Amino acid sequence: MPQTSRLLYYDLGMSADDDGIVEAFTVIRTTGAAEDDLRVLVSKGFVSVLNEDMVSFITDWNTNNQLRKDRYRPSVYAELLVKFECGNQVTPDWQPDGNQMETQYSIGEVSAVQESTAKGSKSAAAPRPTPEPPKTNFGPELQVAFDRWLAYKKERREAYKPTGLSALVTQIEHNAAQHGEKAVAELIESCMANGWRGIIWDKLEQKVREKAHSGNIFAEMAREEGLF
Repeated sequence: MPQTSRLLYYDLGMSADDDGIVEAFTVIRTTGAAEDDLRVLVSKGFVSVLNEDMVSFITDWNTNNQLRKDRYRPSVYAELLVKFECGNQVTPDWQPDGNQMETQYSIGEVSAVQESTAKGSKSAAAPRPTPEPPKTNFGPELQVAFDRWLAYKKERREAYKPTGLSALVTQIEHNAAQHGEKAVAELIESCMANGWRGIIWDKLEQKVREKAHSGNIFAEMAREEGLF
């Protein structure tokens, strides 16, 4: 297995939540890894992609990690994990190379696809129906950013499935409670402006760290100048 794939596996493990679920797209963006590295991990069975936004599950997580019950925090993607463990995995648009491509169809569907190919069918796949936007309690600024994000994803033909949309709302609510709705709205707008596929939530934590670092520098300078 390539060294870059092994390094990505390590980074995914470091960023995973208590259920072994991680936003692989975010990790790839922040570490400079390639999607091909993730495809290798999926083809080897180390990682399973749970939805179209590359939310992924580290398959050996429970074997290699033990966590005290009083410290355990359920994943915001717990519903995706339940579907995966029950054999009803949400099929992502993104697929790995190799034999993993076959998992997007059931046995009956594979036969139908093969038959259609044999007949030389060139008809386009039916567009995925867009689910109704869920009800939210967002403030005006965040609601506008949220609606714009859904329109942005639809334009990219990456519209959410109901489960992914519900997880997105939960994630936005969680980050808004932690960092404020204005910060989340600005992050969403920034991700669209940069043409990113997903919302890079780590940037909120990065801003907090940068602010704290700047505050420490100012305090140190003030002490040196005898201001306090």
